[in-house]
Amino acid sequence: MFNKLTDFGYKRTTNQAIGFYIAYLVVMILVAMIASILFGGADASFDVGVKIGTNVAVIGSLALSFAVLQKRNLLGDFKYILLGLLAGVLAFLGGGLFGLIPVAYMTTK
Repeated sequence: MFNKLTDFGYKRTTNQAIGFYIAYLVVMILVAMIASILFGGADASFDVGVKIGTNVAVIGSLALSFAVLQKRNLLGDFKYILLGLLAGVLAFLGGGLFGLIPVAYMTTK
């Protein structure tokens, strides 16, 4: 389930895609927590944490989606580029929880 998590060109089964989703969601949460502490400070409000977490989710989802597209040689296919951009939009609306869904799907194609 958690095999080859850093190999973005690897074609995953459904179970492996779920493992990819879970692993990168945990990583994204940890990065957002560390960034909130570093940039928000210990006395930062909840709103500051949400803004930093949203930024981490959008940047992370877009970076992962285009890394997958590049390694799978799908950057020439317009529908996959739109799917990669959709990951950023979903991350803006629902954080990493929603933003990683298209990325995990793209790893199965």
